[in-house]
Amino acid sequence: MSQKYACCFCGKTIDPLPPDVASLLYTTCADQMSQRLQRSQELYCHTRCFQDRLHNVPLYVLDILGVDPEEELEDE
Repeated sequence: MSQKYACCFCGKTIDPLPPDVASLLYTTCADQMSQRLQRSQELYCHTRCFQDRLHNVPLYVLDILGVDPEEELEDE
């Protein structure tokens, strides 16, 4: 049985089709002086959900994958 992932933004299941499943790494206390308090958590999301929430930040990884987000992600 394949692993099921849910989007941390919309809550829907993520189909394992490129460019998804996407993951985010959230790290607290990223400052070098607070490393003893540093903790990380991996979260999963749809690429479209993540992209829709970014403010003027291009996702160059989509260029590397050769994915046209307007074409591939319209069903989200």
